[in-house]
Amino acid sequence: VKRRVFGDKFAWSDDSRYLALQEWLTTEEKKGPITRAILIDLHTRKAAELDIIRNGFPEEFVFKNQVLCYKKHDFSQKKIESAEVEISSIRKWCGFGF
Repeated sequence: VKRRVFGDKFAWSDDSRYLALQEWLTTEEKKGPITRAILIDLHTRKAAELDIIRNGFPEEFVFKNQVLCYKKHDFSQKKIESAEVEISSIRKWCGFGF
């Protein structure tokens, strides 16, 4: 995928339609890391870009039926938040450069 950098954390949905990935928006130490979770729909070839995380990473991706669950690990505040995204509620899908 051109001009995108992904970390090593990812998960496939049970039906292999969706792929959740850790995307790095910057690799510059002074600024970050700045990352986000991204959800790719392989059937439509579109992606949903989820919340940006400054000074941390999205991790532990798990699909539970039609819900993507993951952790937001924030190193600057030394906290971990749980996040859940119901896939059917996502309204903003964009083309993805395959």
